[in-house]
Amino acid sequence: MKLIVLPGMDGTGILLEPFAREAEKLGSPCRILSYPTARFLSYEELLDEIVIPSLPEDDFAVVAESFSGPLGLALAQRALPNLRGLILVATFAEPPESLLLRLSSILPVGWILSMPIPCFMTHKMMLGSFNPAGPGTSICEVARLVTPDVIASRLEAVRKLKLEPGHIRVPGLYIRAGQDGLLPSTVIEGVRRLVPDLTEVVIRGPHLVLSTAPESCAAACANFIGGIDTAKNLQGSHRPVHTAASKRPGLEGPKR
Repeated sequence: MKLIVLPGMDGTGILLEPFAREAEKLGSPCRILSYPTARFLSYEELLDEIVIPSLPEDDFAVVAESFSGPLGLALAQRALPNLRGLILVATFAEPPESLLLRLSSILPVGWILSMPIPCFMTHKMMLGSFNPAGPGTSICEVARLVTPDVIASRLEAVRKLKLEPGHIRVPGLYIRAGQDGLLPSTVIEGVRRLVPDLTEVVIRGPHLVLSTAPESCAAACANFIGGIDTAKNLQGSHRPVHTAASKRPGLEGPKR
């Protein structure tokens, strides 16, 4: 099953490439979406201008990381017939209790981010003592690709987040980062209110756990998708079978 991967706060998806490679090894080709780095789009605009036009026509599941969790939830609320599952990674359904969000409400974030911030501070905040898997672009290089005003506006969008009520019918998987330094573990409760059929998996790693533990995250996704495929196959095997006996007067065929 295809995976549509929605990136975190940076919106580039660059740090998600190791996860995509591992997921593809396990049978799930990925398409990582990216958001504009110099132009802010609201959640609604991202959904309508970026996400919806990128969806495949056949069955797919969504992987939504951090900032993009609300996008995945809003998409699932539209009840698309070929959306088979929702995978949420270190994310939230309502504004989380976060020191970073509290500070962003009182400090000029855009101006602060325009200053030369030491790389170790960015690394510590997002990755803690962990490192992204494999060689590639560092988190500091990725952060510099996005304009400070865009990051500040995305933080504001999270602070003002308010999703529509209503249960989501597709099954969900929540991957919680065991050493997440940005989000409290209680954020899953808001997600559960929208996704009743939700399984939680805890994977060792920081907030950007998809980047530091791509193999473990891909395996969790593969197990989840395998369950969806199995349920679909079982459902198909229970379709009515019209035999000669079922057509005789006074006899009913199997009922679903």
